[in-house]
Amino acid sequence: MTQFRKNENGGLTRNLAEFAVSFSLAASLKRAVDHARALILDCLDVSVLAATRKIGAAIKTVAGKQAPTGPCTVWGTAITTGP
Repeated sequence: MTQFRKNENGGLTRNLAEFAVSFSLAASLKRAVDHARALILDCLDVSVLAATRKIGAAIKTVAGKQAPTGPCTVWGTAITTGP
């Protein structure tokens, strides 16, 4: 596993950027890729389910009223918000 350590040449941000640029899905362990896929699907499943529950309504309210307008779309809505 790659260790992210602060270095003199840019710190954690540079390390993360270098990792992202050099990352190869083909060179990754199949087990790790399978686990990541399962986690991504789980996130999507929970997000879709939450949209129909009270918690989803609360999140939409906060995103729609308290967050700044921006380029990010709240899943399942016409609401856009900023970072």
